Amino acid sequence: MNSFSLLIPTYGRAALLRRLLIYYKNERFPYPIVIADSSEPGVAEENRRTVQASDSLQLIYLSFEPTTEIYEKITHALATINSRYIGLCSDDDFIATRAPARAVEFLEQNPDYAAVGGLSIAGQVQNGHLSITAFPQRAREEETASLRLTQYLRETSANFYFIYHQTVFMDMLSRVSRFRTDNTRFEELAVSALGLINGKVGLLNNIHLVRQSSRYRPDSGSRQTGGWQTVVHSPSFYKNRSQFVTMLTEALAETGLEQGVARDCVSTFFDSYLKTVLRSKRRENRLTHYERALAVALLPSAPTLLRRTVQRAVGGLLSLAPSVRAMQREFEPIAQLLKKYPDGILEK
Repeated sequence: MNSFSLLIPTYGRAALLRRLLIYYKNERFPYPIVIADSSEPGVAEENRRTVQASDSLQLIYLSFEPTTEIYEKITHALATINSRYIGLCSDDDFIATRAPARAVEFLEQNPDYAAVGGLSIAGQVQNGHLSITAFPQRAREEETASLRLTQYLRETSANFYFIYHQTVFMDMLSRVSRFRTDNTRFEELAVSALGLINGKVGLLNNIHLVRQSSRYRPDSGSRQTGGWQTVVHSPSFYKNRSQFVTMLTEALAETGLEQGVARDCVSTFFDSYLKTVLRSKRRENRLTHYERALAVALLPSAPTLLRRTVQRAVGGLLSLAPSVRAMQREFEPIAQLLKKYPDGILEK
């Protein structure tokens, strides 16, 4: 059994997958990587060529029909993986090469944790210029599942791309498969919530994920699912809400909470979450000062010379810390690939 495997679901974005695998090849990624591909035949053939050209990596290529739904694809792919821990990485994101080793060590030493992540960064490239901001992530280390779920609402974050115990992630996906909705916004939230119910969620002071913003790209997943504003006005919203609440109530009751109390907790959780995400308040306002300073230390990217000068001064001071210098070294090869190939590496 491997200690860790990375699963990369992909569909129709051969150039982005090629960019990601170049990163792992250059950085000598030591773990198995499973490619779960449901692309149309032409793109799938490109991906096979990319996999063949990445022979220094431990790659497993799985082919799915183009009509295969994303959670079904992930579930089937995970069933083929024999590892103690698992991580997911979208084809347009980057899980830092050293993140799995740190996560495995942490989870081995802390068996009451379901998952662990680290600093997450959202990057955007316009006219060859890369700008970044930290993406809010929070640990939830309360002793009970209900308290972790309740406290999650104070500072929401997405745990989908954290590194999980394989058994925990498979259990979560099995539960999700029994309570499917018609919009994956519910499933994304369910994964974060079920992770909290299964155990504590940790956060390390290291780079974990670099996410490329896709708000302007036609292949953006968020464009396909719509935001929560769209979801709440859907004719199927109340049916979907019922599925979601029933699923989490079942999971929470299994921790020992009385059924009615569990349902009230989950209903309050979901309704409060909606109120939070439907506010116009910008995501950046939820960042801590440390998260803002880290983003500055990694890449000063203010729009004016004066602000960039201030950012460089702040970043220079923060860079005196060895941990921050280590983050800078980890971020640099990802930043170079984002700047040079914002739309991925096109096939020659």
